[in-house]
Amino acid sequence: MRDDRYPIYTFMLLLMADFLEESMPPGTTALLGSSPLGALFEQWKCPQPADIVPLCLAACDFHTTRCEYYKGMEFSLEHWCYTPVEIMLLMPLRSLRGLENPEFVHPLWTSAFSGVQAGMSVAPDGLIQRIEQRMRGDGYDERFIIQGVVG
Repeated sequence: MRDDRYPIYTFMLLLMADFLEESMPPGTTALLGSSPLGALFEQWKCPQPADIVPLCLAACDFHTTRCEYYKGMEFSLEHWCYTPVEIMLLMPLRSLRGLENPEFVHPLWTSAFSGVQAGMSVAPDGLIQRIEQRMRGDGYDERFIIQGVVG
């Protein structure tokens, strides 16, 4: 069955919007469907990291279901299938908020990415800052783009 909602991609966009304190169109969280990502999105800023461990585990399990070849899912062409990008985004955003990251064991996470738990520097370098300034100076407007896409 084809699922055009792409809940993992939606989760990452919602997470970034929430982190940046951007507003999202009403009903956007409904695009997460019945996935466990809705609960993780609601709790991502929870100050107690142990409280979101089950949600991170469920998100990793869900990630593995989005890899079926030719099913029209986020990773159906196997690119990023074994890379839990949604959790990789969650961890540094929690760190930037001053929150401790949860520690958990999952085959997708523990094998290669658990070092992200300690936090990483995600501050933009000078080049990225200059690019952003130039884009905004040239009229780049995120709100206008979002409205054009979601109507």
